[in-house]
Amino acid sequence: MAQAGKNLASAFTTAIVIGVIAGVFWMKVLRTFQKNKPLAYVVTLALAFILYAFAEAAGGNGAIAVLVFGLALGNGQRLAEAFKWQGDYAIATPMKDVQTAVVFFVNTFFFVYLGLLFDFKTFNELAILVTAAVLVALYAGRAIAVYALTRVNAALKDQSRYLMWFAPRGLAAAVLAFLPASQGKSIPGLVETAFLAILATNIIAAIATFVFEQPAKQAQQPQAKAPQKPRIVR
Repeated sequence: MAQAGKNLASAFTTAIVIGVIAGVFWMKVLRTFQKNKPLAYVVTLALAFILYAFAEAAGGNGAIAVLVFGLALGNGQRLAEAFKWQGDYAIATPMKDVQTAVVFFVNTFFFVYLGLLFDFKTFNELAILVTAAVLVALYAGRAIAVYALTRVNAALKDQSRYLMWFAPRGLAAAVLAFLPASQGKSIPGLVETAFLAILATNIIAAIATFVFEQPAKQAQQPQAKAPQKPRIVR
């Protein structure tokens, strides 16, 4: 167990170091490279693939390395201000637009794929009960966290209902549910529970969006002023 912990810590540490170094280096490159080059995101995407393979070859975790790399790029301007670097290190708008399109494509493909895999015959009462317990624990913990957060920052009190109910699970939960099976370890009911949790949390988030959307729109609309009585000039 101790050796496994050391290996895990080593893999994460290696990945974080590689991601930070690559992120800072690429921030410097993008500062001049992305100007007037709408396809600069292609080179950044290629570097992310190379970084993943390099981190895995170095004994680290490729996903963590790419995650840290993306965090460094996304917060480039803040890092520059913290280290007092001169210049503009913010990501250009074309790259942000491409990232939005990629996220939309991945999410759409994921839910279509999830629907294809969803089979009601594989679910049983145990999976439903475990999923219900997971949802209760999830939203109970979220309620405690939101309450503590609003106590610390009163400005978030008006947003507490959104923080409470908008907790949809997605790609990460599905990938982690299949991870033990990919390692040759079978955990009965794990995949079914993950699928039900993903489905339930997204349905709850969709219902909450519909319920909270109408009052928010009405609050934003300017209230009509009462008609004034005509003045009689004598």
